[in-house]
Amino acid sequence: MSPDYSLTFLREHGSVTIEGLSPIKPILFKGEPQRFCFGISSNSVGHVIEAGYFIGCDWLESGQRAVHIAPKLLGQDQPLDYMKMLTESLLANETADYTHDLYEIKFDEKPVWLTRQEDLLTPLLIVEFLQRLKKLVRKGLRYSYYAVERNLFARSKGKILVGATVARNHMKNKQINTWCRYEEFGPDSPENRLLKQALQAAKRYLLRVPTHESTWRDSAGAVIQFCTPAFTGVADKSIEIASLAGFGHNPFFQEYGPALRLAQLLLKRFGYSVTEASALASHREPVPPFWIDMSKLFELYVLGKLQRAYPGKIKYEKRQAGGNYGLPDYLLVDNQGQHWIIDAKYRPHYQGAGATLVLSHIIDNIRQISGYARDKGVLQKLGYSTQEIEQALPNCLVIYPEQKGLVQINGANLMVDPITAFNKFFKMGVCLPESSQSAD
Repeated sequence: MSPDYSLTFLREHGSVTIEGLSPIKPILFKGEPQRFCFGISSNSVGHVIEAGYFIGCDWLESGQRAVHIAPKLLGQDQPLDYMKMLTESLLANETADYTHDLYEIKFDEKPVWLTRQEDLLTPLLIVEFLQRLKKLVRKGLRYSYYAVERNLFARSKGKILVGATVARNHMKNKQINTWCRYEEFGPDSPENRLLKQALQAAKRYLLRVPTHESTWRDSAGAVIQFCTPAFTGVADKSIEIASLAGFGHNPFFQEYGPALRLAQLLLKRFGYSVTEASALASHREPVPPFWIDMSKLFELYVLGKLQRAYPGKIKYEKRQAGGNYGLPDYLLVDNQGQHWIIDAKYRPHYQGAGATLVLSHIIDNIRQISGYARDKGVLQKLGYSTQEIEQALPNCLVIYPEQKGLVQINGANLMVDPITAFNKFFKMGVCLPESSQSAD
């Protein structure tokens, strides 16, 4: 099916001029002030769309003209390998608990027709759902009581269904069979059926992913293979979402809430059709308007690298790292007892030697992080005592994307690249994965 509207395509940090377009209203990420999904300006020809740090698709004019923004390496023409970055950020690390501000999906708006390569939303939902499900399966499925109907031979149990017994047994000369309704205790609950249905949808989608995207396909496939045996005792029947209305919170099964939410989002993306999931990978299909915050994705990407370098030592949740002044990204006391305030900046301004940086481009970041370093709330969460806070001066580190930067972070390289104009300030470039496809 070919959509009868205009689709404008551009990449991150690029711009395009659209001629003769009626006035465009700004699109805000989750409706939050100052979080513009792209910039808009005007010239003598028309309107200029300037992509920033959000990728996705949305309507410029409902039903008439849409825009699609794809990922690209900062400051370069080479496309970013979004799928590899997504896999490393979410699937390979325990970061799914921090994705609440990563993306926005507009299910209530008219969908945009995209190819599988243009659809950046479905892989994100699959990867996040699989990470949630893997965590749940490791702990074990929740067993509960649920109603079943069985045609029992030479016995009865629970409530006898007289009508079904007469129509389906006695009328067919099965005189000693009885249809009964009773409760069983096991894994075949509506919640687990929904999770299994979403798992099957993810599996069918992955079967159509081409071999050149094997990195993320293999990683996701390994999680599916790990989770599938846990659902052996769960029926393949589709589940009505309304049947989950009575699902209560259980502190021993906290993983269920987020996993069920992701399962519903994923199935809603496929129209609650498992068979449709297999078709989406091969041709143009409707996708709800969505936006993904690449600054947040970079933050999670860096978090994964820090967690591998310093297992159990990184404080990331805002309630763990936040202070009176603001919310630093990460706090760390390293293996040598050094205290660190670390911020991830999805900006190219830090490239170059410390002595030759254009300070006017980064001075606001320096002031921000300096404020964290003087915030008593932050210093307390770094482990300083009340007496030490008065003289504390922790190290400050900015991590930014650089294609000649580090592939992995280790304990020996945090102080390698100082910002020489400031005391105890350092920067570190990390390499983002490049796509093998050429830029448009």
